[in-house]
Amino acid sequence: MANSRVIVSWKEELLGGEAPRQPFMAMIADGAWSAEKIAGELGDVILGKIPGRERENQTVVFESVGMAIWDTVAAAWAYRWAVERGAGMKFSLE
Repeated sequence: MANSRVIVSWKEELLGGEAPRQPFMAMIADGAWSAEKIAGELGDVILGKIPGRERENQTVVFESVGMAIWDTVAAAWAYRWAVERGAGMKFSLE
C-alpha cells in the first residue's frame, strides 16, 4: 500500500462511513499511511481528470466501497484500457 497509487470509489465513505474501511483506518491510526495518499476517485479517472496510473510499472490499488456497480464500472474501464493497449485478449460474454 505504501508504494501504490490508491484510487477509491468514494473517498468520504472510505474514511468516515458507517464502518470506516480497514486496513486504511488502522494504517492511518498507527501513522503507516495517510488519507492524503489517496490519488482520487474512480469517477475522476473515468472522466480523464486524473490518470489511473502515472507510470507504466506503478501498482494501482482500487478500493471499492458502497454500491457494487463500481466493481462493474472498474472492470469495464480496465478491459477497455487493456484492449486499447493490446494487453491481454479480447472476449465476449455473449
